[in-house]
Amino acid sequence: MEFTYGIDDRPRPTSLLIFGLQWLAVSVPAILIIGKVVAGLYGGPAIPYLQKLFFLTALVLLMQIYLGHRLPLVLGPATVLLIGDPCKP
Repeated sequence: MEFTYGIDDRPRPTSLLIFGLQWLAVSVPAILIIGKVVAGLYGGPAIPYLQKLFFLTALVLLMQIYLGHRLPLVLGPATVLLIGDPCKP
């Protein structure tokens, strides 16, 4: 089996940009839905809560980039499909 990147390789900047856009497309809808539901449960306005939630998500993603575990060989949101695939033998 051949992989595109080794364990210590860094993807090219264009690949990193594409991976970042994939994570943006996956994370923004989830943050909006969760933020709106939780803000509705507490009865307050959703905007301040969403701002805090986006900031916290950005911090966690930056920590993942700089201090991450480096375990997945597949980068981006496609990793979730490999981890959570119930049909995998």
